[in-house]
Amino acid sequence: ERIKKAVEKIRYRFKTLAEMAESFKVFEDDYSTTEEANKLLTENKNTLQEVHEFLKSYKASADLEASFKDFLKLKGISFGKVGPALRAALIGTTSSIGIFEIIYILGEEETLNRLTKCL
Repeated sequence: ERIKKAVEKIRYRFKTLAEMAESFKVFEDDYSTTEEANKLLTENKNTLQEVHEFLKSYKASADLEASFKDFLKLKGISFGKVGPALRAALIGTTSSIGIFEIIYILGEEETLNRLTKCL
């Protein structure tokens, strides 16, 4: 059900079903991490730790995107800095669909597991 809803949200980003299928490979359990993603993970470990703590305490009843942006503003962290690093932690690459779509597709538990694995 979660994948179905995600496809509905992001299908406009792809020209073909093959492109869409390829982009969803990053959601498999055995995803690999690119060299660029590894560099971002190393450079942003402390920031990702703060993001991990935020996501652990996040209440699902709130709007994640708005809450996350408020958190970043409070911490003085730019979305442009943390976005690629968070994407690298979650799916092993620095470009893909949006961060919040990724978190939605992975779900809370898998998002936290993948972040923990990178810390």
